[in-house]
Amino acid sequence: MQAGFFERLEESISADRLRPYRLRADLESEVYARYLWNTALCESLYPALNGLEIALRNSIHDAIFQMVGKEFWFEDILVENGVEQFEEIKDRLSERNKPLTPGQIVSDSNFGFWTHLFNKAYESKGILWPALLQSVFPYAPAKIRTRKEFSKRLNKFRELRNRVFHYEPIWYRQDLPTTHQQIVEVVGWISPEKQSLVQLIDRFPAVHSQGIEHYQRLILAI
Repeated sequence: MQAGFFERLEESISADRLRPYRLRADLESEVYARYLWNTALCESLYPALNGLEIALRNSIHDAIFQMVGKEFWFEDILVENGVEQFEEIKDRLSERNKPLTPGQIVSDSNFGFWTHLFNKAYESKGILWPALLQSVFPYAPAKIRTRKEFSKRLNKFRELRNRVFHYEPIWYRQDLPTTHQQIVEVVGWISPEKQSLVQLIDRFPAVHSQGIEHYQRLILAI
């Protein structure tokens, strides 16, 4: 390894961004191995998060379409900050000269837009839940098929998704294997076929089991 390698590497990443990866008495190779492992963990979660987000939004959209009889249901259904989020979606589409079609709205919306639909207001006012729970999650166990349970799970997944896509540390989280397993499980509750597709390229268990030792060896071999 060239002299000054880690010093120059820190300049490109920044000391602030590396701080969460430093533990007391760490070798520099351990710090960067942890950083590299974190990157690999985030990458390995992409298939599960991608599968969940796409399957969920399409399942909700289809269920509401069947209930109200119109694809452009947004202005009839949304309450609270869902209205504001919808306006933001329309503004983004307008800025890019994209058509304001149901399909374009669904594809341009973020995960938070869909998890918002599990807020209590959509149940207390009888807007969506519990009527559509079985349509959205047809393969979920009946005993846990409640708006509150899905809201808790989906918001947990959303928090992890945001950390992954904003390049934040997740390596230290003890619940990562459980959360990953739950994400894949929920995909299966929506579509077993989509779950099978996700599992074909899901490398998370293998990457998580490697720990930082594997990545430290790679770094020291540079």
